[in-house]
Amino acid sequence: MNQSRFTGNFFVMIGMYILAFIISFFTFGIATAWAVVMVKRWKVKHTYIEGQQLQFVGSGIGLFLRYLLWGFIGGLLVTGMMIAFMFMVLGGIGDMDLANMDWENTLETSIAMFAAWTGIFFVVMMLFGALVNFFMTRWFVKGLRFNRGVIQTQ
Repeated sequence: MNQSRFTGNFFVMIGMYILAFIISFFTFGIATAWAVVMVKRWKVKHTYIEGQQLQFVGSGIGLFLRYLLWGFIGGLLVTGMMIAFMFMVLGGIGDMDLANMDWENTLETSIAMFAAWTGIFFVVMMLFGALVNFFMTRWFVKGLRFNRGVIQTQ
């Protein structure tokens, strides 16, 4: 039984991370997907499992399109939550008689509603983050394959 091993050099790996940071920084994050793929491809190229060298077949454009998709869905979630909050908290104010209103209770109710919606927002965003993490990890695993074709995950 062959051993699994990593044949990359530590200093080269640090250099790859620095290069990826520089690429991301100077392109204002637009080329981050390509930088991530560059680092992932280098790490996978130097990884052997059971004596077989792994090969990464993912692409920067594939990851970039996934970033766009999940950013769009996240933006819809945030916008939807903000609109729902505005309708729930501020929507009823138009129907109220402002002259005879108990402002102290209204303020307390608004603060309570704000706290509740903030909590819901953070839970939804944490679940969304976990979902994105799951799909990104799945994308990286799908991009791996063994050279000899014994196991292919595509």
